[in-house]
Amino acid sequence: MPTARTALIVDDDSTLRYVLARLARLAGYETMEAKDSSSGLEMAIHKAPQVVVADVRLPDYDGFELCRRMKMEKTTKKIPVILVTSMYYETGKVNESIAAGKKKARAAGALELFPRGEALDHLGPLLKKISARNIAARKAMARKAATPKQS
Repeated sequence: MPTARTALIVDDDSTLRYVLARLARLAGYETMEAKDSSSGLEMAIHKAPQVVVADVRLPDYDGFELCRRMKMEKTTKKIPVILVTSMYYETGKVNESIAAGKKKARAAGALELFPRGEALDHLGPLLKKISARNIAARKAMARKAATPKQS
């Protein structure tokens, strides 16, 4: 079983996968990598990472669908998914497109969608926040388990 601080990076571009994995490692995570959605989903099911960071554009099915499928699986439905994309910069109405993309990401169950440029600035802090929340939740569960039950 992986450590509590493991991030799965799903991106078909090896350079971008490296950059996203590097950001996750700088935030204190060990990383696993997949180059398409289907292998990413399998890794998420069998390896139980703490968080998944996935590109929207992937060769088999997109990051939105990956997120939807993860949220349907019992073992992966609670894993936070962060989507990263460059596709919303390709239209003339950048802000409206990003807003629509974020809405679509939330509807799929993603925690956040970042345009690639923003991901470089915001991914690390968000990953640290997720880790801190998980550590706090584990400590609270341990305290609850250690507290004697009163009859």
